[in-house]
Amino acid sequence: MPSSSLPSSRSSAEGIEYALAGITDANFISLSVLMALTAVFLGNVIVKKKRQKAHNIPFVLYTGSAETDAWLFQAKASEMVDKGRKEHPDSPFFINNDMGPYLILPSRLAHVIRNTNAFNFAMFLKDYYHNGAPGFEPFIGASREDKLFQAVSRKRLTNSLNRITVPLSQEASFALDFHFGTSTEWKEHTIHPIGLDIIARVSSRVLLGEELCRNTEWLEVTKNYTVKGFIAAEVLKQKPKILRGIYNRFDPMCVELRRTIDRARQLIGPVVEERRRMRKEAMARGDKVPSFNDSIDWIEEEAAGNPYDPVLIQMTISTSSIHSTTDLLVKTMYKIAEHPGLDQELRDEIVQALRPNGWKKTALYDLKLLDSVIKETQRLEPLTLVTMNRFTERDVTLPDGTFIPKGTRVGTDMSYRVSPEFYEDPLKFDPYRYARWRGTDKDSIAHLVSTSPQSLGFGHGQHACPGRFFAANELKIILCHLLIKYDFRLVDGSSYATMPLGLLLNVNPTTRLMVRRRKEVELSLDSL
Repeated sequence: MPSSSLPSSRSSAEGIEYALAGITDANFISLSVLMALTAVFLGNVIVKKKRQKAHNIPFVLYTGSAETDAWLFQAKASEMVDKGRKEHPDSPFFINNDMGPYLILPSRLAHVIRNTNAFNFAMFLKDYYHNGAPGFEPFIGASREDKLFQAVSRKRLTNSLNRITVPLSQEASFALDFHFGTSTEWKEHTIHPIGLDIIARVSSRVLLGEELCRNTEWLEVTKNYTVKGFIAAEVLKQKPKILRGIYNRFDPMCVELRRTIDRARQLIGPVVEERRRMRKEAMARGDKVPSFNDSIDWIEEEAAGNPYDPVLIQMTISTSSIHSTTDLLVKTMYKIAEHPGLDQELRDEIVQALRPNGWKKTALYDLKLLDSVIKETQRLEPLTLVTMNRFTERDVTLPDGTFIPKGTRVGTDMSYRVSPEFYEDPLKFDPYRYARWRGTDKDSIAHLVSTSPQSLGFGHGQHACPGRFFAANELKIILCHLLIKYDFRLVDGSSYATMPLGLLLNVNPTTRLMVRRRKEVELSLDSL
């Protein structure tokens, strides 16, 4: 084992972990040191075995050592993937991440794997999130065999878009007033935590109804679990797999996850039980069964009597939407602020679309420039560099002869998003790019919700984000209220660069914007 780089990177990782988790017990720290050393040995054995199987796919080492690459992955993942792209352009290659060998497929193969059952999304979820260990259950809710999560997202949520537009607008208005107020003076705001709260409130209005969407305890539960859950999963991955159950039981971050779920049960459980009681009594009387048109009802109806945990599935829905939607909302705000005059063009479009039609789904469809701005932001500032993560459940041979052994972790590179082969001036933010594509031969891939190998922000194929139609409408409604009611601009000296963590490109949580209420508005959105 190298004597210089490994201890240094290990100390850095532990420093972050301990700062987050608050570990102070000396015995537990000693155990961490011992287990980390064991992990290096075990990882070395596993890496060699995997590399022997994947004999016809190159293995790219960033540092020259698979073990060192694993230690450095969270800090250097982008550089590792970039090295592989340069050495093996438009071809598959392995890198070594903090879970072991990880196969990166080029964007051109997105069509090949999108609907191939051998590339199993559910298996990847379980592998990545510790097989749903206590505290991590919501992260694997999408892997249920009965596809309950997908049915609620694709069928019930998407089909309700026209009915839920007004409630979304009402909650967006309330949330923006709550955070930015009515002052016409410029005030400085740290945007990410505000964006997180706005998305949590607006999403909860549809998912849980008025009973819980403004309940501060529920909002804290859903926000804290989403953020801390991702961190805890990464922390636990640094431990030897055979001993993660022990770490999960005692690590403060993991303990906090379980407490958060328990608190969610105290909040959601009584609502679910009360509705079941109301339905049962109405049926006994022969009365009409009450309907609330939210995800609590949708899940109950889609489950059709099959067992499920209403709290865990609700947290699965929240976890799958809040983090990614917040990231795209805040990044879009920054992009608009970086381009003076774009805000007024967007306002003009909003007025033209909403004044005659109000809050109808068709009106939101007519917001083609806003749709283009959001999609262009997602193209240049994606949440992740690699998507469509899968786990091969059997040996696979690709059309080009590439052999992928069973049990391989696979992801799809998103490099086509900045390829000059598909995009003119691909590194430039062009707010009109996708709007120009409307009505042309590129129309089918010009929409925010459309997916393709060149646009993998929502994934692609049968496991493309099932809630993307809801997320698109939610983002447009929030941005309509924000643009019509407020001015916002950049803060001098504030960094707008993303913060890489592994393959994620997170929005900088400390970035600030200046915001003020507009004295005169072109349209009263609250009266539509």
